[in-house]
Amino acid sequence: MRTALNQGVHQDIALATDDRPMGDRPIGHAEPFIWPVRVYYEDTDAGGLVYHANYLRFFERARTEWLRAIGYEQDQLREQEDLLFVARRAEIRFQRPARFNDALLVSAAIAGHGGASIDFTQDIRRQGDGQLCCSATFNIASISAARQRPKRIPPSLLARLSAHPSARHAGDHSGETSHGL
Repeated sequence: MRTALNQGVHQDIALATDDRPMGDRPIGHAEPFIWPVRVYYEDTDAGGLVYHANYLRFFERARTEWLRAIGYEQDQLREQEDLLFVARRAEIRFQRPARFNDALLVSAAIAGHGGASIDFTQDIRRQGDGQLCCSATFNIASISAARQRPKRIPPSLLARLSAHPSARHAGDHSGETSHGL
């Protein structure tokens, strides 16, 4: 089964979601958030393959764009809610290399959450053939910007993330994002 993504600008992009083993599917959500990314020359190493650390950037962009798609900007969360998201734990599995100029689809789905953290499952697939390039799990902590201590995630934010597991962004790409979710 192929799921159409993002109405508007990205409506022609699709991602195969049924070829993952049941254990690799997001808990409680049929469809993850999907964000398209193009591999630029600057993302690659001398061999023309995506440099391993840049997969982390792609994963973070998808999480940040998901927040943006449901109406939350990280700078506003910092200023208005005294809230920052920081990566607490990451497990990354490299499967196949992505290459210069590949169009990729980066997914993000909530696997679980606590009062001050969210667990994400994510993967990166080549758009053309659906090949899995990289998958990861992240534990993202919520902290007070001022105190740098754990802080509860606002219930309204958790509710929006949970209520809109397949929220889609219909605008254009946003380049670099702040480090966080």
